[in-house]
Amino acid sequence: MTRKSLIAVLLLWPWPGAAAQEPPGQEAFDWPAMISAWKRRIGCLQGQGVLPIFDVESSYGQRSGTPGEWEANVLSLNDEVERLGVAVIAFEAGKRCYPEWAASTEGRPPWSRANHRLLGRGLPWFMPVPPGGFPMPQDGPHHLENLFREVLRDGYPLMGEFFFRRYPGDRSYQDAAVRDSHMSMPLDSPEAEAVFSFGEEHGLPFMMHLEVEDDLLPELERALARHPRAKVIWCHFGRVRYPERGGKYTPAWVSSMLARFPNLYFDVSHTGRLSRYPGSGALASVLWRPGRRRLAPEWKAVIEGRPWRFLAALDLGNDSMGKDSLSQEVEELRSLLGELSPETARIVAFGAAWRLIFHEDAVGPQRACSSSAISAPAKPR
Repeated sequence: MTRKSLIAVLLLWPWPGAAAQEPPGQEAFDWPAMISAWKRRIGCLQGQGVLPIFDVESSYGQRSGTPGEWEANVLSLNDEVERLGVAVIAFEAGKRCYPEWAASTEGRPPWSRANHRLLGRGLPWFMPVPPGGFPMPQDGPHHLENLFREVLRDGYPLMGEFFFRRYPGDRSYQDAAVRDSHMSMPLDSPEAEAVFSFGEEHGLPFMMHLEVEDDLLPELERALARHPRAKVIWCHFGRVRYPERGGKYTPAWVSSMLARFPNLYFDVSHTGRLSRYPGSGALASVLWRPGRRRLAPEWKAVIEGRPWRFLAALDLGNDSMGKDSLSQEVEELRSLLGELSPETARIVAFGAAWRLIFHEDAVGPQRACSSSAISAPAKPR
């Protein structure tokens, strides 16, 4: 599909409320009720002296598994999520969520049904998110059209993580078959243009996975300039997998980007102080001082200077869906938040995400909260 035809499709897209009728037995999400429940959770956690976390970037169902296995995996996190003070997890469904549904051509796609099934299990912190990824040959020529149609049909306020350049993760790198591979959707490609145009047209923030490499940064600047109203969340702030390729990525450069492009945001997932990327041996994050105990002052100044442009994220996924991994990711995130001023920590932990996604400010502490008030299930209508 050409760039012109993709954009033409976008301009003819219906807005939420004017979408096609729901398939039999499948109801639309009740976003006002869910947002109200999440708001109560945030207020009640604050009232209990806990800094709530709004995780904008996690995923489930990306690899093989049955519906029962993936649902059990997500459900098993519930007690730990509550214990750790996580208010909301924006869980992105894998676009090929469950193999036995992949061949279906009727009704909703597999990932959409997976979101509906999990939301129906009453998890009070579960926020359904559509998949991102990048178009593959087996997806067919109309993959993005179908994705965008489903996004609008259910009125999602946030889109998933699109891979504009992504290298294998730490554990995937151990597999020699994928070690030298990467996922790429060039920022000047028709597919990338469609994602930016769709997000801009409908005011929907989307996640961007883009490895930090000097030759990719001019393309990013041009894409942001072409789409000044596209709300782009650059994932994994401070992660530079190959430092020799990303010398331009400095606190000064990031600050200049934030000043030039008010539509650019960062999530702060993967803030590990000691982990190293196996492909280069480099420390995974450039945010910490050489001793790895304190946030580097020059990077801290970037966050403190524009706190509303930074969002909390845990980046749970295929390799980190257990209770221990969840606990570790929350601990790492809270270590970063603890380096910031209390007001900046509050904004990064949940305030910035709430304002960006729901276009309002989250509530303050609520002192009189029963246990049921912070665990009211968010179910479809």
